[in-house]
Amino acid sequence: MNLNLYTSRTYSTDAMHCVSTMAILFCMILLFTAHAYAEITTTTPNGVTLRTETFFDRTELFLTCFTDFSPGTDTYVFNEAGESDVNAGKINIDAGADKIEVKVKLTTLGSTSMTVGVFGKSKNDAAWGLLYDKIYTLITPTGEDDYFPILEEPQDFRVAIKSDTPGTDSVTITVDIRRDIQ
Repeated sequence: MNLNLYTSRTYSTDAMHCVSTMAILFCMILLFTAHAYAEITTTTPNGVTLRTETFFDRTELFLTCFTDFSPGTDTYVFNEAGESDVNAGKINIDAGADKIEVKVKLTTLGSTSMTVGVFGKSKNDAAWGLLYDKIYTLITPTGEDDYFPILEEPQDFRVAIKSDTPGTDSVTITVDIRRDIQ
């Protein structure tokens, strides 16, 4: 009577079963990882930098509108080239947005005040509508991040900046747009 339950043949079969199970698990993890973090693209539409990150459950758009920028004008400009035409700084978010958050970092305010404006419109609108504006003055603390949400869901979106008086300003404005995939 053989009481040894683990013969060399049984051990070999168990080892092969374990290896094949591990291989299947590894492939499943690899496939899940590939779908979880699928794609990153960076483009520069209408004078702003747009980084798009697509995950399996959402798409996030990271928009850099201005980096250490000084507007130096009392009319809105929509990109670092100082453009104010109808398409300057425009980002299309046709598929909608579950979250739009604007981040303003004011490093230097040399003018009396500076205004950041967020504009949006639907495809059928010819004119841009002001969704939000915020005025920064000499009493505004510098060097801190200021966040504000945009509650509307425009199809086209852009951010603008203007100074009321000449002066050297330095502001960085970024936008995070999140869209959940249904």
